[in-house]
Amino acid sequence: MENWEKHFSKKKDSELDEMIADYKDSYSDFLEALKEELKKRDYQTEQIDEIDKEIQQRKKIKTIVDNQKIKTSYSFKWTPKYSTNFSTKLPPKIALNSMARAILALDWIVVHADDNSIEAKRPNRWGEPTEKITVTVKNEHLTVQSKSLKNNVCDFGWNSRRVAEFEMAYKQIELGYNESEIAKELAEIKQKEEDSKYVIPDQLTKAPRYREKNISYLLGSALVLSLGLGALLALCAQAIYIIFLYDFLIGLMTAYTLGYFMKLSNITDFKILRWVGFASIALTYFLSQVYRFQYILSVNNVEGASIIDYFRAKLEHGLPYKDANFGAIGLIIAWGIELVVAGAYYQFHIAQKSIKYDLENAPEDVVDFAMYWFNEDKDEDGVRKELSKKGWSEKAQQDLIIKAVSARCSIHEIQRD
Repeated sequence: MENWEKHFSKKKDSELDEMIADYKDSYSDFLEALKEELKKRDYQTEQIDEIDKEIQQRKKIKTIVDNQKIKTSYSFKWTPKYSTNFSTKLPPKIALNSMARAILALDWIVVHADDNSIEAKRPNRWGEPTEKITVTVKNEHLTVQSKSLKNNVCDFGWNSRRVAEFEMAYKQIELGYNESEIAKELAEIKQKEEDSKYVIPDQLTKAPRYREKNISYLLGSALVLSLGLGALLALCAQAIYIIFLYDFLIGLMTAYTLGYFMKLSNITDFKILRWVGFASIALTYFLSQVYRFQYILSVNNVEGASIIDYFRAKLEHGLPYKDANFGAIGLIIAWGIELVVAGAYYQFHIAQKSIKYDLENAPEDVVDFAMYWFNEDKDEDGVRKELSKKGWSEKAQQDLIIKAVSARCSIHEIQRD
């Protein structure tokens, strides 16, 4: 949970003014904290009252929806979904605003919005999303769809409930509009659109000095890590084996280490990071077997045996479990599963670190500038030309911005999925 009190304490009054202007688009816990901060700073009562009015309206809507007895419809299919449509008296632009307000009143999380639709996820009490709700407006009709985020065969009526909850919340908001309110909000929307138009800056943040890539840092760290983790795995597995725990830790420690040396080597190419990480993990498991082989030789005073003899003996011994033995095939499958589990954890975490580093490394105003031209339907070459005009002429500098744009888009798509 975000510590809004600490967040607001660092903000200047001018920054709070910007938040007040968009208060209807903010989450309820954010509004509660903003209201308290405005009281501390002796802001105008009118502004505080407007925010409090929005908070109370949301609470009222949530109470009405929660207390309403809703007739649900069960859906039986892989990834169940449910949809319906209804009409609205509001113009499309105001309908979009009202859709967002209904979603916020229900404490759902907005993950995407465009000119005719909004997507949101409904979290449970632990913050885990359970359904994804998509609302689309076309002319005077709204289409609402709820889809289970867990691949259940049956949704037990939850999707139809989400659709009904949204419709009730939207209708409550719609009741608050008359002709004068509609005209007033249309004027506000028009003004907001004008104010939010991107203005191409005369200058951008100066391009940083290019730092040469050095893959030796990445490869060296991967090798040393495999040597250390291989020994640790051999030691721990000799004492006790906990299924998937060691695989998870190997994936996590590999991602953490290579994530650090990724910065030193200045290599954030995900394909390179992925394959270096996979190779490191595979080497870790191989070396753990080599260490075990050496331990067996030293303890039993065996001479003349090779690592090939050791693996042959392992395969002949198979994979025993209680009174059964799954043989060589079972052992090979078990090894494969270990690699897949560790690799999956590694890929997930290194992707996060790579995206975060790409965003932190690129000036935000330059990324905004590049995204503007992409949104204007320019291709990558066209965006590079625009960056060159603003002083970002070297290909490596442009690559930094293009990767940051890709990272920003990746985060958005991950949130939507």
